[in-house]
Amino acid sequence: MIDLFQHPASTLVTASDAATLDNLHDRASHARPGAVVRRLRGGKCADERGFFDEAMAALQLPHYSGSNWNAFEESLSQYWLPADGMLILVADAQRIFAASTGALATLSRIVAGGLIPPPRPLRLLYQTPAAEHAAFVARLAGAGVAHAVI
Repeated sequence: MIDLFQHPASTLVTASDAATLDNLHDRASHARPGAVVRRLRGGKCADERGFFDEAMAALQLPHYSGSNWNAFEESLSQYWLPADGMLILVADAQRIFAASTGALATLSRIVAGGLIPPPRPLRLLYQTPAAEHAAFVARLAGAGVAHAVI
């Protein structure tokens, strides 16, 4: 069984259907039962405002969390500290921050920054349809985001 928590902070998987993402969600939940596995809808995250709204709901961040990067980072580090790791699945990732390479780089920096101390990893898993894979890999590279492809 693949352990998605053992991959680098940002990992890209090409999957054209929701069933594949559901399968990865289930695998991650079983691989590390004390971890939190949540899904963001890339289509709801086309800009930063949409991302913060989606993240607050999907990650169940406290209501007082602000809609900016500092507040997001602080909420993740304080609110999820007791968890045995967190995996954030981004469905249709080609749609996240569609017009902002900077926001994609900031999100990846926050995740790679080790907010949750080892051995409790914080990971992002980006899912794209096969037809969007190459373009999204280019966006990650353009943002300076190190990633693995599984």
